[in-house]
Amino acid sequence: MRKSTSLLGVLLLFIMLFPYLSIAFADTTPTYFGVTPQEQIRIEEIKNRANSAPVQGDFKLGSGSNSNFLRSSVGSWSWRDGVICITEATTFILNHGHAGLIAIAPYYYATVEANPRAGVQIVYGEWASRFPDKQVWQVGVTNTTVYEDQLAATWACQQIGKPYGFPIALGNREKFYCSQLVYAAYLEKCGVNLDTLAWVAWISPWEILDNSQVTLMYRKN
Repeated sequence: MRKSTSLLGVLLLFIMLFPYLSIAFADTTPTYFGVTPQEQIRIEEIKNRANSAPVQGDFKLGSGSNSNFLRSSVGSWSWRDGVICITEATTFILNHGHAGLIAIAPYYYATVEANPRAGVQIVYGEWASRFPDKQVWQVGVTNTTVYEDQLAATWACQQIGKPYGFPIALGNREKFYCSQLVYAAYLEKCGVNLDTLAWVAWISPWEILDNSQVTLMYRKN
């Protein structure tokens, strides 16, 4: 009887400490708690659709002298301002996701993103190298101009230094988590609402990836 009581106590302690253990084992990407098995199945379905979708390349080529600068090879990583980057990210036993935006000058070859502990920050390096064991995608908002994408990236960079927060309301502009920063940048500067699940209080990277308003530009493999 004493042994059963001890095991029950250990189990209850683990349940109480699970959120803190998740953070302790986390990488630099946000953690989403409370994902149901049904939502986890949806995440896998979204990933499968994105993996089977045709790669579009950088579909905003610009014009004149800008065309070569703005164009990326089909299926290759793009450093164009405002392109949305998404990757898998496993924290403890939970596969959530991470999102960011290609940053503007002078932050060359970098993304602007919101990370636990660090808040909104600039992180250098192509995500295929940063996340070698995870799938990586890039998408572009289909109906915005190159200039509007730059405005979104500029707005996101203006939030550098603000703290990380989750869960917080989508309208909060004093704290950010990764996909909310992407959502807010395109809503504030382009009027594009990437939130497709009004009944969910937060927006996930998978919701941005599986969105009729974006076009797949790149996936790592």
